[in-house]
Amino acid sequence: GSVLGVLLVSSVGHNGGVEAFVNLHRLSKPNGRPLATLLPVPSRHHHCRWARILGQPGTFLEYCCRTTTTARSMSLIPLTVEEVAELISVDTTPTASQYMAYWGRTPRERYSRLVETFLTSILGMVLTYCLSFVLGGFVATILGTVFLFWGVFTPQLQAVQRNWEFLGGRPLVDALEDNGDKDARRGWFPEPPSRGLCGSLFLGRLDDLCVVEYAGASSEEEFDLQDFADYTMETDELEQYTGNPYLLRVRLADLQGRQLQVHARLSEEYLDLEPDMEVVSLLLSKSKRFDQLAALSDIFVPAVQTYIGDYPYLHRNGIENLLAEDDEIWNALQQEAGSASTVEPDDVTAESRDSYVDDDSLGNWEASDPYKSDKRMSNMDYDDASSWGKAKPKKRVAVGRGGRKRRLPLEDDYY
Repeated sequence: GSVLGVLLVSSVGHNGGVEAFVNLHRLSKPNGRPLATLLPVPSRHHHCRWARILGQPGTFLEYCCRTTTTARSMSLIPLTVEEVAELISVDTTPTASQYMAYWGRTPRERYSRLVETFLTSILGMVLTYCLSFVLGGFVATILGTVFLFWGVFTPQLQAVQRNWEFLGGRPLVDALEDNGDKDARRGWFPEPPSRGLCGSLFLGRLDDLCVVEYAGASSEEEFDLQDFADYTMETDELEQYTGNPYLLRVRLADLQGRQLQVHARLSEEYLDLEPDMEVVSLLLSKSKRFDQLAALSDIFVPAVQTYIGDYPYLHRNGIENLLAEDDEIWNALQQEAGSASTVEPDDVTAESRDSYVDDDSLGNWEASDPYKSDKRMSNMDYDDASSWGKAKPKKRVAVGRGGRKRRLPLEDDYY
């Protein structure tokens, strides 16, 4: 087996004709799901493929050629279509949490939604009665029934629409799908068809937490989360003044040092979050390399049983049962959380910190601003901060809205 692996490595390097990295992944059980950590290796040919080692079930070879761009190095676990269907509503059927999301998250939002639904139902039935003299009794009865149960149908219709938008109307395909004899001779797993989306679990940790007034805020406009210990969504002073609530800015990191930034509406549920807690999320992409993201679900933090996001795309029971039953995924998640102690806080600059938000060098990991155009991103936006360092600058404080203190990096003084 080892000789065959060496021969395969040699043939891959020789036939490719370019410098490459080869990584051998062994699984805990035959034909199981491989734990894929994409290597940060440049490649001129954009090749990063999986090869199956013949005669060794459950063993895969990851091959990445050299390129001029940075390959993604997030810790990802490829999922099959069936596994993705257990985590999100693929058939657009809403879950209980999605149904309740229609009514809002604060008493004021729920009251407004209830009044809106009640008025729509009453006006609809009155209009139906007036039209019954023209349309006839049968049609009027159907329309009247719809408006009578408007508060029951509308939440489900909205959930169906959000689930469909999350997938963009595209089907799911296996991240490790093979197309039969054509590629079996070469041992490669080909790219999935462009019409479909691959699913993968992202495992990482909370690298930093802060509060901002808008998604494009720079590092000088960040607030410490600890200053919001008495915060509630009902008494959000920023929303009262401007109509827009505070946002939680979360920076995620993995073992390879790659980082992901998301924003979500601030909630009292997030006040217990702390740096270095492990996180799990679902990524969707048209490419099995996940160099371009198509959708990002809400983020689950197992330590405090909290979901970060403005809409509950993930099935609560599905993701929690997966972590409880799959030891391979759970152990990998614990490794991500334990890796925080290996990061040395010594080398960041103010410029690199600002580039986290304004970085225009996304490489192959491209994403649009979901607040502007993409509703499939769980109302979050994210940036790839390949130029970031491994530490945070020393902070000074400045008084912001509501008497809270902003976090400001000193210009020439760092740890």
